[in-house]
Amino acid sequence: MRKVQRFLRTYQRFVVSGLLMGASVLAILLGILPMWKTTWQKVTTMNELTKEIEKLRTKSQELEALNKDKILSDYEYVITAVPNEQSVSTFMTTVDTLATEKNVTLRSFTIDTIGISASASAQKKTSEEQSLGASIVSANVSLDGSLEDIRDFLVTVGSIRRLLRIKQFNISFGKQSSMTCQIQLEAFFLPLPATIGKPSDPLPKYSEDQKNALTRLSGFPLVSVVQEPVTGSINVETGRTDLFIP
Repeated sequence: MRKVQRFLRTYQRFVVSGLLMGASVLAILLGILPMWKTTWQKVTTMNELTKEIEKLRTKSQELEALNKDKILSDYEYVITAVPNEQSVSTFMTTVDTLATEKNVTLRSFTIDTIGISASASAQKKTSEEQSLGASIVSANVSLDGSLEDIRDFLVTVGSIRRLLRIKQFNISFGKQSSMTCQIQLEAFFLPLPATIGKPSDPLPKYSEDQKNALTRLSGFPLVSVVQEPVTGSINVETGRTDLFIP
């Protein structure tokens, strides 16, 4: 104890100075460390924002360079081929119009199954729909006509703008040259995505397969005609009260 007291008396000035310096350093550290952390966060945020701004600038330049008319034309091809909803009406109209063009009689058109819609989140897509990446609307169709006309219908139905697929068919012979064809047809639809990503995400580009598919699709005829909505009252006269009864 005496040694400690003697040490303090001898080095009192140094001890006091050391304590004051330690207290000052501690105060500086307590003030600087939070400030350093805040500064580092600001620098990190600024660097991230700089990168985001650069991405947005690049994306803006790419958007300005795009051919907007070509994009709208591509969209029209795709949306008429695979709508973003079930669109059963265009499915029926397409089949009926094509049957008329090919000189066959549409006896019946019965919807078999309707795939999952964007709002039906509780339902599950079938494994085939998951594999295709689109939902399916299935219909059973009955046609009457000559062998040549029915063959022409079957050949054409897979190469029109409203994409259709023959799942299976059955042909039975009737009187004289008349035939009846039972077909299970499938149409497709793809709901619009719920999200479109961040503004800074790069623009998606067509793959070569997608370009080739779009070029082929643009050559498919649009069989069904979608009429624009009109205002006011109109009178329509037709010789057929039921679309599917000749």
